[in-house]
Amino acid sequence: MPSPSMTKQSVVETEISSGTVRATVLVLASRERLWDAITRREAASMWFADLSQDIAANKSIRLDFGDGDFFVIEGARATVPARLEYLWRFLGTGPRDSILWELADQGEKCLLTVTDYESARTEKGCVELAEGWTDFLERLEQHLRTGYLTRYDWRRDFDGSIELPVSPSEALRVLSAHRGRFIWAPFEKVLGAEPVDISALDCKEPRCLEFQLQAQGWKHSTACRLEIVSRPQETSAIVIRHTGWAEISDDSVFCMTERRRFSDKWISALRETQSMLTVTVH
Repeated sequence: MPSPSMTKQSVVETEISSGTVRATVLVLASRERLWDAITRREAASMWFADLSQDIAANKSIRLDFGDGDFFVIEGARATVPARLEYLWRFLGTGPRDSILWELADQGEKCLLTVTDYESARTEKGCVELAEGWTDFLERLEQHLRTGYLTRYDWRRDFDGSIELPVSPSEALRVLSAHRGRFIWAPFEKVLGAEPVDISALDCKEPRCLEFQLQAQGWKHSTACRLEIVSRPQETSAIVIRHTGWAEISDDSVFCMTERRRFSDKWISALRETQSMLTVTVH
């Protein structure tokens, strides 16, 4: 059953503090039904994404959106049906975020509070995350109220990151060791078998690479940005953003399939970058 349009006035309230986003929504459902929507495969697929299995204590679980995005869930602890907490990592490479779901009975309704914490998260990151949780919980509220399928079809941009055990300057030194090559070696490697055209763009920041990427069969090029950012305790991270997926074809399924294919490539490149830089500290 198709999803109706999302309401303009949000039913979700958010609060931001140091490294923390808290989102609250009142849903028309019992606490038991809401619990199932959060933890059960079939129910979660209606508004959120595809769980590899029902969420249970201490199981490693994948929450997959089908477009190349996913979370790896670890260390779940539950007090059924009132409280669920776990750690998750976006793409299995991002920082480990602490997620807490709290469910409180309100008669025929239930009050849901989600708390998402990561110590090094920036204020900008908190603002972006609050928007994400608002969208997710609006879809949950609408699904429970109407019974419609309310999950989104696919995300039009890709972004990912991985933490590195070295300072930003050391990461740049190692990644820039191959003179005469524009793209850092791990990313060049994953694109090596692809019939792609890459056009460098000017980027005034030394830790940043920007380029246009065009593959065979695409109507338009896409935009990529690779950046080395600072993390706590003299460590760093590689952040990648790849945009323009909705414009590569008039066929939305083709756009999503290509996005998913390149997501796998970028995840491989991020992991190889981390492995390369881990070797340098030993």
